[in-house]
Amino acid sequence: MFYIVREVSTQEPDGHTYVLAHYWKFKTHFQQGQPPARVSDFLFDLPPQQVQRIKSDSQGRFLLEDGTAIDVSGLPALTGLEVWQMETVVIDRRAIIIEAVEAFWHDAEANDYPSDHSNRQIQRSGRDPKGITTEASNLVGDKRLF
Repeated sequence: MFYIVREVSTQEPDGHTYVLAHYWKFKTHFQQGQPPARVSDFLFDLPPQQVQRIKSDSQGRFLLEDGTAIDVSGLPALTGLEVWQMETVVIDRRAIIIEAVEAFWHDAEANDYPSDHSNRQIQRSGRDPKGITTEASNLVGDKRLF
């Protein structure tokens, strides 16, 4: 299976990330100029690139600022005054997009989706309020076998 991401833009008015992908069963079909076997678009409400979360130890227990580990599977009664250790986590939004685009082919084949599964009524713009279009712009025209 071979695909190309044709567009990454912002859906209006919600600001979700819009992705359009074309799929071929074989790379040779693309090289021969055959039309795509499938077309689909995707809307993503992606998280910020960096998020804060409570830090945990190697056993998955949440860490208080004083170093005390709290087992999250059976949380004790908390006072609400606990001060947790926090860490910044970088979210690979590009990887989220690639995973969904690649998973679509298998779902479409298994469930007999129409060959054109796109919605032409989605309004798009060049706005980039979350920085995702810029971050994922190198996906456009990227040719991938999987």
